Order: sequence, then structure tokens, then C-alpha cells
Amino acid sequence: MPTNFDNSSAGNDVALPPDIDEIEVSVFGPIYGEAIVLHLGNQNWFIVDSCLDINRNPAPLSYLKKLNVNLAEDIKQIIVSHWHDDHIRGISQIVEECHRAEVVCTEALGSTEFLQMIKSFRINLFQETTGIDEFARVMQILEKRAIQEKRNHLLLKRAISDRLLWKDPQNSDRCIHSLSPSDTAVLSANLDFKSLLPKEDRRGCFRLMPYKKNWCAIALLATYGDIGILLGSDLEETPNPSGGWTAIVNSHLRPQLKAFLYKVPHHGSKTAHNNDVWRLMLHRNPIAVVTPLARSGLPSPSDVERICSQTENAFCTAPITNKRSRKRPHAVEKTLRESGITIKRINTESGHVRVRVKMGEDPKTELFGQAIPLINVYNQKLG
Repeated sequence: MPTNFDNSSAGNDVALPPDIDEIEVSVFGPIYGEAIVLHLGNQNWFIVDSCLDINRNPAPLSYLKKLNVNLAEDIKQIIVSHWHDDHIRGISQIVEECHRAEVVCTEALGSTEFLQMIKSFRINLFQETTGIDEFARVMQILEKRAIQEKRNHLLLKRAISDRLLWKDPQNSDRCIHSLSPSDTAVLSANLDFKSLLPKEDRRGCFRLMPYKKNWCAIALLATYGDIGILLGSDLEETPNPSGGWTAIVNSHLRPQLKAFLYKVPHHGSKTAHNNDVWRLMLHRNPIAVVTPLARSGLPSPSDVERICSQTENAFCTAPITNKRSRKRPHAVEKTLRESGITIKRINTESGHVRVRVKMGEDPKTELFGQAIPLINVYNQKLG
């Protein structure tokens, strides 16, 4: 696989499916949300996370329907990297429609503690539950499916560091490995779930708050021969070297193949950066894709500068404007606050970065919707 890539921006043939022997990585992201569609050849399709498009439909489903992909037969796995709602909105609809796909979640979400918490409080969940209600619906779908198919187990696979999640039965060179979470991160998360038990809010409602750090998110390495794809999810570094990206870099069990494409973790934030990932796990000048998180100001100008110093081939799924929210009269703000209403500015269109490559050829990068070169985000913020 060459280390210098000739990337071209196109964007006129979004509905053209990949060739049977062609790899595809499609990253979707408005200014809030992220989803990935992956094709590992021979109609082996995978969905990682979900976000909503302009029509409030799951972006991966809308795209795959344009390609005329058989959702029931060709989607091999649906991977839920973690339970924050910018990565999980619409995932239950995806599970419903892709009814033969295996569902994969982080080992922390598959723990007895977490699943018992879901069952105990799914009826009392507050509307803004940062993904817990969506995950509860996924569990309900899987439980109903198990009953219909007379199985005594759910089709739910758990991802942890250095685990083979999928291998093509017809070609052992096509694989997907989970690189995280580490055992240490999972243990820490299970202990934290006790503090996440619903606390009484107002009028008897309950709300589950998410853990603040993304230490249990699933990072993935997909391989097709000598082609590697590193999908960083929202995995952040941890104070303990037994977790986060440090644990991945130091693992002797992970595949040692270098990746040509990197979905940059946690919207490009410095808390997810590890120099050794760029040095040891990626080719020189890899294709890097960032999804923005506007309400957190990510990626920041310093984040963009740092990523662009690592590669000349960096892209962002959507621009971020530096316009501040319109000021409302104090009385209006007070009424909204007392009513529990939050008004957020949203993007009008989701961006889409698509990369396709065949064995022995250079990859082709196409930008759709609001997707732009990452350096444009930096210039825009300066403006």
C-alpha cells in the first residue's frame, strides 16, 4: 500500500455503489453527530454508530438505500461504539431494519450492571437521556427477536481490546478487530454505573447522566489484505496507561498493520491525541477524517493545526461557524430555563466524506454535502 496518496474531491455520484472488490469508508457528520459505513468487499457492509440526516432519518440507512444495498442480507454488523447520543441517535431503527445483522457494543454496555440498570429504569427515563433510551430500544428489539426466533440468548457481541469481531468466511484477510476498551477501563466503568443510577429530578422523573470521559468507547481496526483502516470513535486517553490509546499502542496482541485512513477520535480534541498512534499505527500522510462537535467548539483551531501538521490529507464532515447564538431578552431566557427548554443551532445538511480504494491502487476521496478539507475549518475560524 503506497504511503503517499493522491486524493481528489468529487461529489457528483453519491449513489454509485462500490465495486465488489472495492473498500469503502463513508463518514457522516453534521455539527452534532457521527456515523460510519464500511464496505470490506463482496457485499460485506458494516455500520458504526448513527446520526440523523436533514430528514431526521439515520444517515447510514439513507445512504445505503441510495446504493440499493440489501439491508436484511448485506449488513453484517452494527457496532455501537458508546452510548453518547451524538453517536447513537437512530441506531434502534438501524437494528430494526437490518434484522440479520449482529449488534456489537462495548464490553461496558454489555455488563450485567449496565443491562440491569437499563431494565430497571427504562420506563422512567427522562426525555434527554444521552443515548440510554435509544440503547434501551435496541435491547427491546433484540429481546423480541430472540423470542420470535426461539433463542435463549441475544445476538449481542461485546467488544474489548484485542478481540476479533468479524472475519470473512471466504477470505481470512478481511477482518475487524476491536482495539478497546481495556479491562481496566471496563472495570472502572462498571464501578461508575452505581453513581449513574437515576436520581429524582422534578415531578418524579428520572435522568441518567453519562460518564464524562470516553474511556470505554470502541476503537476499531478493519483490514483487507495489507490495507488498514483505523476508526477511533470517541476514545480518549486515560490517566492510567492501561487504558485509552496508550494501552492500544503498547498492545502486542493487536494487528501490527499500519492504517492508511484514520477516523480521528473525539472530534479531534487534544484529550484523544497520542503521538505514537500517528507514528506507529498509521502510514505517512494518512487520510484523516474529523467530525465536528460545535457545542464543544471541536475541533478547535489548535486541534486543526495539530492534525494538519500530522497529515496533508485531513478532512472535516462539516464546517463550524464562529457565530454566537442570538441573544434573547432576559425574560424569555428565564421562561425557557424554567420550562426546561434548550434551543440549539443545528446544521441544515450533514456532510459526508467517502474514501474508496482497491488493492494495489491509490485511494479516492470524495466530499459530499458540507464536507470540506480540514484546513478550511481553521481558515474559517480565523475569519
